[in-house]
Amino acid sequence: MPNDERILETMPDGALGLIPLKSCEELGAKVDQYLVGWREKREHAHKNEAAFKGYHRDSYIISTSVPRFGTGEAKGVIKESVRGYDLYLMVDVTNYSLTYSVSGHENHMSPDDHYADLKRIIAAVGGKARRITAIIPFLYESRQHKRTARESLDCALALQELTAMGVDNIITFDAHDPRVQNAIPLKGFETVQPAYQFIKGILKNCDDLKLDNDHLMIISPDEGGTNRAVYLANVLGVDMGMFYKRRDYSKIVDGRNPIVAHEFLGTSVEGKDVIIAGRIMTWRDMGKANFIDIQDRNGRIQAYVRMNDVGEEVFKEFKTWDLGDIVEIKGFVFKTKTGEISIHAKEIRLLSKSLLPLPEKFHGLTDTDTRYRRRYLDMIMNPDVKETFIKRSKIITSIRNYLDNLGFIEVETPILNTIPGGAAARPFITHHNTLDMDMYLRIATELYLKRLIVGGMERVYEIGRNFRNEGMDVRHNPEFTCIELYQAFTDYHGMMDIAEALIRNAANEVCDSLHITFNGTEIDLETPFRRLTMIDAVKEYSGVDFASFMSDNEKAIAIAKEKDIEIAPGKATWGDILNSFFEEFVEENLTQPTFIMDYPVEVSPLTKRKPDCPVLTERFELFIMGGEYGNAYSELNDPIDQMSRFEAQMKLREAGDDEANMIDHDFVTALEYGMPPTGGLGIGIDRLVMLLTDSYSIRDVLLFPTMKPINE
Repeated sequence: MPNDERILETMPDGALGLIPLKSCEELGAKVDQYLVGWREKREHAHKNEAAFKGYHRDSYIISTSVPRFGTGEAKGVIKESVRGYDLYLMVDVTNYSLTYSVSGHENHMSPDDHYADLKRIIAAVGGKARRITAIIPFLYESRQHKRTARESLDCALALQELTAMGVDNIITFDAHDPRVQNAIPLKGFETVQPAYQFIKGILKNCDDLKLDNDHLMIISPDEGGTNRAVYLANVLGVDMGMFYKRRDYSKIVDGRNPIVAHEFLGTSVEGKDVIIAGRIMTWRDMGKANFIDIQDRNGRIQAYVRMNDVGEEVFKEFKTWDLGDIVEIKGFVFKTKTGEISIHAKEIRLLSKSLLPLPEKFHGLTDTDTRYRRRYLDMIMNPDVKETFIKRSKIITSIRNYLDNLGFIEVETPILNTIPGGAAARPFITHHNTLDMDMYLRIATELYLKRLIVGGMERVYEIGRNFRNEGMDVRHNPEFTCIELYQAFTDYHGMMDIAEALIRNAANEVCDSLHITFNGTEIDLETPFRRLTMIDAVKEYSGVDFASFMSDNEKAIAIAKEKDIEIAPGKATWGDILNSFFEEFVEENLTQPTFIMDYPVEVSPLTKRKPDCPVLTERFELFIMGGEYGNAYSELNDPIDQMSRFEAQMKLREAGDDEANMIDHDFVTALEYGMPPTGGLGIGIDRLVMLLTDSYSIRDVLLFPTMKPINE
């Protein structure tokens, strides 16, 4: 055997191959670029021998792919030989931006999906490589590193599975708990600590950084980062501290003990340099030394401004400023004689001038009319208001995340409608000049979203504004935010499950509890919501059993008169009167979350009839504290039945009911092409925010509620 061939047989290393999966393509390209440049420059006495064949290449990336079938299943494909290679596989399990399709539904790739793709490529290698190294920057399931009771230990199991498939080495960065490598004691495991690169980056980019205890402190955000903070503090020679999450171990909320406080542990932050910016809220003039309170989104802090520190000229200008001015202060932290943490100003400058005075400090801004009209002023003077709207944003984010994880697609539908449909409500009318036609601001998104179900999107939702030209009170505003969602191949029971889980999830994320208080009453969102038919609810609270005289209009009229229930013109039917009984006797008693099901067909023009009782529909409404929070149907998908109900609504409209539906011929046409069995749900976002923030009025949760203009 020639000498070169013998060398090839005994070489400890194989040819280099780099396989960045799709989740890690950008990082893989940078690594490849570095390797190409480094090897080109590297000199070696034997690099031209056969043993080093392929040492210099234009790229070390091995072409691979993970194609998916319509079912979401996938396979790993390697498009060139890897026999004898040293392969380095790169995967980012936290790359949530990637998506794939399952039966037409778009799904974001989870860590499990990325991990499965890694295994698919390893399986495609088929044992032909000399050595496989898996580079996983964020170690898969690494936060779950120790067993608690009867639960899986996914990170350890994953490491064992990878090594069993042929992986020789695993490289990760800053593993949550490096002790997890004990699961594979005979295999290579390297957790690269990026602390050096972090320090290098700070020193490179912060020219005026002072590395001493008087100016710098390393703070860990939680216990998990303590080791890292200790290392950084030791290397830099400065003090450290940490924030400790104090939990209530007497409660379990959504499977974990809730956090009740964040406490700071460590050496004092006194003397550390800081920069703050915010609005001057209070001012205490003491001659050549002044105390001011600075407010930003997160709160207030006191600043001490002295002429000898900032300079006579700057101090003179400072004394001309006013409450409400926005300023920047550079200085250091100290405690006053009373123990209040404050900023000792060394520099101060005016960022923005307030030309109008703030409300008087002792009484603040209490007039509700002014608060609603000038929300900007309300938020300046009442910090709790900002917190309400921060929570509102978190609630909406929670809803979006929940539905996105279920495979729903967020869409946008027209606000300007040619026909106001999807609800019984009086619309706002406007005129389109170019088309020379009246148009309507939408009262609901329903009919457009169901057109998308016909089109095959199957799971859609929209969070948006609706407009109804109706009365105003603590629960109603002419424009409001609503979410409507529609799912094919389910019914109103499926919508109940989604509504309950969606609200519970939002409460847990925003309130950190499933037991909340609203208007002085405790609401239990943890216990499964009660489910009650309208007939049973009316029987329970009024004593009248409408099931005993089903569809008997005359009997219903007689009982209504007996109970002093007013019958509106054109609504002298069994179903309309049943609904009137419900409104009169039941609604106000529904304090805890309750689903009221099976509404009469007369008040549900877009809802599928119950097969076993055609006078009722597969519809529910969710009631909490006597108010309606959600409305859902098994959607009507029979175009003939839908047309007849539209015609019945038009008769009511012609009789003077301006809230009755118009006929939407195009929607009926859409149904004629076929709409699958579908469940639909609508939830008023504003009311949900009121519930989860304990707000009395809808105006308290609208940044800019509708107000009648005043002459100023």
